Amino acid sequence: MAQDSRGRLIGGGGAGWFVSRYLGNGQLDLGFGVRGGRAKIASSTSEVNAVAVQPDRKILAAGSTELGNFVMDRYDADGTRLDPGFGGKLRDAGKQPGQVVTRAGYYGGGVQDIEVEPNGRILAAGYGVDIRHRWRAMLVAYRPSGALERRFGDEGIVTLRPTVKGEVPIELVSVKALPDGKIRAAGYVDGRTMLIGLRPNGTADNRFGGGDGVVLTEPDRVERCACSYVTDMEIDRRGRIVLTANVTAPRGRQPAALIRYRSDGRLDRSFGKRGIARVVLGSRFAGKDLAIQHDGKLVLAGDYNVPATGEARVAVARLRRDGGIDRSFARRGFFVRDFGYEGVAYSALTQRDGRVVVAGRANATEPVPEFEFPASVYDNAEVFLIRFLPR
Repeated sequence: MAQDSRGRLIGGGGAGWFVSRYLGNGQLDLGFGVRGGRAKIASSTSEVNAVAVQPDRKILAAGSTELGNFVMDRYDADGTRLDPGFGGKLRDAGKQPGQVVTRAGYYGGGVQDIEVEPNGRILAAGYGVDIRHRWRAMLVAYRPSGALERRFGDEGIVTLRPTVKGEVPIELVSVKALPDGKIRAAGYVDGRTMLIGLRPNGTADNRFGGGDGVVLTEPDRVERCACSYVTDMEIDRRGRIVLTANVTAPRGRQPAALIRYRSDGRLDRSFGKRGIARVVLGSRFAGKDLAIQHDGKLVLAGDYNVPATGEARVAVARLRRDGGIDRSFARRGFFVRDFGYEGVAYSALTQRDGRVVVAGRANATEPVPEFEFPASVYDNAEVFLIRFLPR
């Protein structure tokens, strides 16, 4: 989700290209788009992984194509059409005006997060997998027109590859621009959390981390354990960086973890246990997205898998500023909602009044396959929004 200057919420996702707008009170904005609150479908063979709103209220939706390339569409503020001034006749233009496609992979990949800087430059973080199944994390910078910012990185792209050979997963899932123009991006490599610091031109920030701009963390403190996968990053008002990761722990338990760093990339040992806080709910709590309240409390949204059935239920946890579970929230720190067959929260956002909105997908009944084709979890799925008071 993203919110515009009027406090309206923009949501994107689903199988196919899905962009909607909601009023600040959660009602679907029927004046948006061409289908009663939904924007014109632009990329039916793609999926939306990130949305952002520019200062001029135009809307960016980004994700992946079938071949794993970066794709980004820009809509007018009312969602009725793609912006013909974006992409156009550029070399990287998509199949239609208003769309930009950047080659990333062949067997997988795409944009996982986008950030619009104050000067209008757009940052897109993600990954690509080539024909030999080799992974690379990517951070791409675009001018406001959709053209690659050639002065950033290598002709507009910063690429990170694993240091070991083979089919090693590496991915960037979140990117943030700091007020001074520096960039922070987060992801994982070979199951270890990865946090990188860059200068505005895409070169390594040698004052961040160990001097090369890269910080790798083993949440379970087991060397070379491919067991941690970052899902989100947020930066609080004091400049501290918080990563969320799902960790495969011993005996099949899969708790979520929050890792907090100081602004220079060092672990903040005042948080949790030496910089790492655990979020344990039963045998598994998978965190998907993080929101930081105005008072510094942390809201983690995701899903909880019921051990007996494996069904996913919407789960939200709130932590204190020191990383401990906030027992005053919901039921001893956790909110769980059973929508029926399945429910997953994918996004969390703090509104300007301090309230937190969590959004995701819910299936009341098990999807039924049509003919010989298998059923998709998106069949008969509904979008939900839940709002929590800040206290």
